[in-house]
Amino acid sequence: MPIFIQKALAGQPITIFGDGGQTRDFIYVKDIVGALAFLAQSPGVTGVYNAGYGQCMSIAELARIILAESGSVSEIKNAPERTGDIRHSQASPDKLMAAGWQPAHGVMKGLKATLAAYAAARAAV
Repeated sequence: MPIFIQKALAGQPITIFGDGGQTRDFIYVKDIVGALAFLAQSPGVTGVYNAGYGQCMSIAELARIILAESGSVSEIKNAPERTGDIRHSQASPDKLMAAGWQPAHGVMKGLKATLAAYAAARAAV
């Protein structure tokens, strides 16, 4: 995601390896921190947990959203698929949510905040 954002803000081409149909369960870093804080403050909650939203977004969709939200004119270019790349990856946060954690932001809110932070940093240079 950071590479896509940097390229979009610079007006440079965004490279997607493969057809872009690969999916990921993107999660905003503040929601990861929230999950870790919840676990640290919940002494009775032990074990292994999967933090995420439980929703998939394709790499191509992510690139299109970044372009639209940033107002970028960057092109999306496809390159050969990377050997060993996982086609689909989705978190299963059910156990963590059943323990009482809830994400506070969501992927779109997080993406917009991240774009704003990168744009502000870029403008400050």
